[in-house]
Amino acid sequence: MASVEKFPSVNRRMRSYQEEVEHWETGDDLEINRLDFELLLRFGISLFETINFIDETWQLKVATEELDHSDESQNDIVQLYEWWLRPCNSLLAELKRFEDKDFVVTHAEAFRSAYREVYGILTPDEEFFSGEDLVTARDKAIDEHERGECESLGI
Repeated sequence: MASVEKFPSVNRRMRSYQEEVEHWETGDDLEINRLDFELLLRFGISLFETINFIDETWQLKVATEELDHSDESQNDIVQLYEWWLRPCNSLLAELKRFEDKDFVVTHAEAFRSAYREVYGILTPDEEFFSGEDLVTARDKAIDEHERGECESLGI
């Protein structure tokens, strides 16, 4: 977790998040537990947004030549995403448990979206974009662009 140490505020938040996930227990009152679980998902989303901000800021500074590209910095950011992904399977399983009992969980889709994004970032291109998957992803991106659902990079 060396890369986390480079960002002390992220380090503290990640440790807290990991501890919260590790100690999560569902009690008998699912309605109360759902509210607490929604806060835990929001915490995870917030942490993802922080890591994504670090990533996007670094990439923009490299693209505008304000910083030189460094494999070490890129690896540090990848490690942040890897760390964030670690507790996701248990959170997704708990989310499914709530939804299987017909609870609507606030932040569920945003959390899943963050999970998919990080999973995609960490999956090697040759695995992520292979055969039919590549064609499907390309078609989806084109459709989203044509519907005006894509954000400008602002560059």
